Amino acid sequence: MAHFKGPIIQDQIFNLASLGMPTVEAELGNGIGAELHQFIPAEEGKWDSFFHRQSLKVLLRYSLIQRVRGGWEGVTMHSFVRWRAKHRDKDEPWELRYACFVLAACYQITAQNFALEFRRHLAVHIPHITNSESRPADLSCQGRNFLYQTFALLYHEEGQWSQTELVLLQAIEASKANHGATHPNTIDIMSKVA
Repeated sequence: MAHFKGPIIQDQIFNLASLGMPTVEAELGNGIGAELHQFIPAEEGKWDSFFHRQSLKVLLRYSLIQRVRGGWEGVTMHSFVRWRAKHRDKDEPWELRYACFVLAACYQITAQNFALEFRRHLAVHIPHITNSESRPADLSCQGRNFLYQTFALLYHEEGQWSQTELVLLQAIEASKANHGATHPNTIDIMSKVA
């Protein structure tokens, strides 16, 4: 939870991610999706929030997080607690796991037109995949393509044109490096920028 970009971590993100994770597992094929899916299981098309609620109880008991009520309920985390959690177990690929988690939520909200009014809240949490910590290079070419295009689609649907263009340009560079400038995948991505 420490890696979330926004000040409020809405419960709805976990719901969306649990429903989108099977697709992310299939697209990425790197084991990260399967690893995350055990913490956000979905049963019969619904999120099983038991593990999430149990985890929050401990953090709430020690005041490491606080509940936020309102339209999209969630939690906030004190900046010192967030900093300490980020600096623990630095050898683990936390940023990549976070990117996969948010990717699952973005996929679910764009592909299924699910909870569209929540899109603007989700866009805040999209990781900056340009920094080396996110390590999109650890993903297969198909996985990177899926990641870039899903994030770009959410930004586009939210009307954030500059962010859409930035993500698509990164997708073009990654596709050129893997396939070359004349490959159909590269040309397809280029057409989306135009």
